[in-house]
Amino acid sequence: NMRRDHKGKVDQFYQEVKDKIVMLEKEEYKDATTVSRLAEQYNLIGTFYLERRLWDLTIDAFTNSMKYGNKSADAFYSLGLAYANRGVEKNSPEDINKAEYNYRKAIEIRSNLLDAKYALSILLFYHRPEGKAEAQSLINEILVKNNAYYQARFANGRFNYELGNKEKALTIYQELAADLEKHPPSGISNDYKTECQNNITR
Repeated sequence: NMRRDHKGKVDQFYQEVKDKIVMLEKEEYKDATTVSRLAEQYNLIGTFYLERRLWDLTIDAFTNSMKYGNKSADAFYSLGLAYANRGVEKNSPEDINKAEYNYRKAIEIRSNLLDAKYALSILLFYHRPEGKAEAQSLINEILVKNNAYYQARFANGRFNYELGNKEKALTIYQELAADLEKHPPSGISNDYKTECQNNITR
């Protein structure tokens, strides 16, 4: 019941956001305050759509947010995620190209946005035949900044495994498993531990 009530409140909030967008878009003359509010509201609704894997709506929302001045690293990163996921689902090279562009813009704006570097590394490794070296370099940059970025450590192991460096991959997973054991049990921690052990066994 609590979950249902929370969902109802969230849905109500985002319906209010959509209503605000409609109201603001109707204004014939948009002053600086209106433009700023539109950028903010489109960003909010874009995040809502992104979390629900509604790629077309996410792309429309963040494109509009940028049209009204939101040129933040997070906006480019989110737009990149939507293009990348839609590109994979629809096997669209054009969307993959747009995803790469947006990831790179996000990193250009904020060089320490590790999530964008991680996403770009995955895209390069799996969708650019010439991109594997850069993908590994990006993963290494992430791990120098934050060795607790476990997704990047998994990717590092996977990249080495797929490139035939299986001894190195094994070492990466063994070190990762040792670090994960230091964490108390939790849903995500247990999932990571299981996946790590599966990779070691493989």
